[in-house]
Amino acid sequence: MKVRRDVISTILTTAAVVVLVIALPSAIVDTFETGRVYLFSRQFLDELPQRLTGPGRLRFVIQPLIAIVFGWRGGIGNANADRQPYLYSLVIRAGDRKELARSGIKAIRDLFAVGIILDAIAQFFIYG
Repeated sequence: MKVRRDVISTILTTAAVVVLVIALPSAIVDTFETGRVYLFSRQFLDELPQRLTGPGRLRFVIQPLIAIVFGWRGGIGNANADRQPYLYSLVIRAGDRKELARSGIKAIRDLFAVGIILDAIAQFFIYG
């Protein structure tokens, strides 16, 4: 039984939303306790180099690798279907832009969802 790609996409997106909803309360509490948003703080910038050498450094390899695999898979799919490269088609084929943009957004949505899920798994193993 082959699972349709849009079903997998929906499952990935749902899982990513669940992860974000679970993480949101602690992020809100941290923001109120510290008076800052961690991502835009000086502490985040100071800790960034440590992430390249600490226990989470593997995700700096895995997440880009997943993005490369997704891009490669999309390119091979275009080649097998005798379609032109995505960006070229988006610029040249005005009549198909809406559908091409929609398919691009779906692909990026899947990539973000996988990134969020992998990051949550990595943080679970690192921080417990």
